[in-house]
Amino acid sequence: MNETNERPERVLVADDDPSILLLVTRILTRAQYRVDTAVNGRDALEKLAETHYDVVVLDLMMPEVSGLQVINEVAARPRAPRFIVIMSAGSPSLLEQASAPNVFATLRKPFEIEELVAAVDACVTITREAP
Repeated sequence: MNETNERPERVLVADDDPSILLLVTRILTRAQYRVDTAVNGRDALEKLAETHYDVVVLDLMMPEVSGLQVINEVAARPRAPRFIVIMSAGSPSLLEQASAPNVFATLRKPFEIEELVAAVDACVTITREAP
């Protein structure tokens, strides 16, 4: 870790609900991750084009550009990040669509703080160990 005890891994949090965005950002910042935010899917795509993220915590249900669209567009990129999908409600077909190879975990809102941090930690560990 660096001098501030911040982890080197970068996490992008994308959610159109400001309260969820703030909550997830605070949780992951306290867990020492470097966190950036996106207020919608289009914003997430722009940030993903500019910066490499180790993990993306992504809401599926966003206006204009959905989380599924973000996942599908980014999946073809080299060094594509893994996603942790968060959703409040989802049909079985939506859950199936969200289980693309680069989706590491799916969490239902409301989720436990420990559950989110454990999912991000596990995702980072697997990403680090991947060839």
